[in-house]
Formats: sequence, structure tokens, C-alpha cells
Amino acid sequence: MEGKNLVEQVDEYLGNLYLPEKYLKWALEELEQLGKTKKQDNRLTAESIAKCIEGNKNKLDNLLNMKLNGMIDDEEYWGKRNDIIRENKDLQNKLVHNTENAGKWINLTRNTFNFVAYSRIWLKKGGKEERKKILIGLCSNPTLKDKELLISQQKHLEIIKVKLQFLRGLNGPDRTREN
Repeated sequence: MEGKNLVEQVDEYLGNLYLPEKYLKWALEELEQLGKTKKQDNRLTAESIAKCIEGNKNKLDNLLNMKLNGMIDDEEYWGKRNDIIRENKDLQNKLVHNTENAGKWINLTRNTFNFVAYSRIWLKKGGKEERKKILIGLCSNPTLKDKELLISQQKHLEIIKVKLQFLRGLNGPDRTREN
């Protein structure tokens, strides 16, 4: 990406992905609202999982009481106990997954929208490292063939590109593209 020609090729490519400020603002506002809804959903899911875990603790207590009172034999006790413990581990994994991933997708989406909105500016004003990051953000395996940059675009960027082309078709080419 040293030569001006490569920078121009990347800039042209980014021009097809460009997200105007008004659409960026709208997308980020919608994302924020969706994030609030998802946060509430995650909280309810966590509460439900916690209730199931508590219920399993009660089942284990009851099972032990049944064993101590001679109501079930060792084989039945250990089989049911292991089933409950296995279920509890699965529930705890779901709880951890629910908690860890709660905001990740929002941050990734926000970063993607910012990338398509500002990458052309970063390309023009940035140095070699910024340009490298932009190229990595566009694709995982850029190829240079006959001084032409071939980009296998990331799937999420392809979706944005298609939607932006649709918007440009509705609004006319000059309304959604700011060079």
C-alpha cells in the first residue's frame, strides 16, 4: 500500500462503503435503543437461569433427604445427582455466556459503523499503520495482482455495502455519498 495508486484504489473501494454522518447518527441511536432492550432481555434471562440453578440446589437437597431416609438406593441417587449437577454446569455456562456477550455485539457493531463512516478520512490523514489497519478491517486476505488491489470483503461490510447501494438508489447517488 506504499504507492499512491494503491491508496487511491482503497479510497475508491471505501467510497462504496461510505456511511454519511446523518445515517451514522441514526444507526448509532437505533443501536443504543436496541442495546437497552437487549440489556433488559439479558437481565431477565440471567434471572431465569439463576432461578433454575436455585431450583437445582433444592432438587439436590431433596434428593439427599430421600437417600438418607432410604427412599432411593445408591444407584438412583448417584444417577439423578449427576444429572442435576450436569444441568447446573450447563446453566452456569449459559449464565456466563449471557453476561460476557451482553455488550460485545453492540461495541462491534458501533465500531463497524464508525469504520464505514470514517475510514476514508483515516486513510487520507493516517500513516502507514492506520492504512494497514484499514486494509485489515476491509478484508482478511488482500491480494495485489498486476498492480491492482483485490479485496475479498468481510461479510458484514458486504451487507452494509448492499444496503447503502439500496439507499443510494432511493435517494439518488449524490445524497448518500459525500466525498
